[in-house]
Amino acid sequence: MDFYKELCEMRDKFSQEHHKFKELPRHPWWLTLKDKLYSIYLDKDILIENGEIYYSCIVQANDRLYEKRLKDDCPARIIYSTDHSINSQPLLMCNVAQYILHFTEIPEELLDDNTKALRHSLIDHVARTTVHFQPPMKEKYGEKMTTSPLMIFRKQLPANILKGQLLPIIAAPEHCDTIIVLPEYYWTKAFKKAWKSDFYNI
Repeated sequence: MDFYKELCEMRDKFSQEHHKFKELPRHPWWLTLKDKLYSIYLDKDILIENGEIYYSCIVQANDRLYEKRLKDDCPARIIYSTDHSINSQPLLMCNVAQYILHFTEIPEELLDDNTKALRHSLIDHVARTTVHFQPPMKEKYGEKMTTSPLMIFRKQLPANILKGQLLPIIAAPEHCDTIIVLPEYYWTKAFKKAWKSDFYNI
């Protein structure tokens, strides 16, 4: 699959039809104003007006999102990059996701400040921190990636269930830290088909 071609098509459709972005589902009972994830309800219009479409990779997600019989919306953590090379080869982010997950198994005192921040973001889910970090081998993975929490609204996904590890998102890092999944309405047919198969057959 030509991932960048699919991304460009999704960007074009969103640019032309962003006015069709539907209202967000009602927030879950546990999501309060004090929770950073609530910012999606405050920043949605900023994202729609100023955001760009990028690929992201799921690092952590609530297990309930993978259960088709369940209906609740839940949080997840993703990594993404604004770098063109990564958005052309987004499966590379899956390697970085595994790389940062291993920091949870390392004692904090053995880590530098940047990796401590990554570790904390993965362990303390309530903190909802956004962390910018330098991935390994910058010539391959780019200068910077971001790990960020986000809400997964089932209605924005095919069949209302989390399937593939890659997700197209809307982000406007120069305006806010809030991230939202690009609703499936804007996905291309080819990307949606590959996502449903978890990209194993690409």
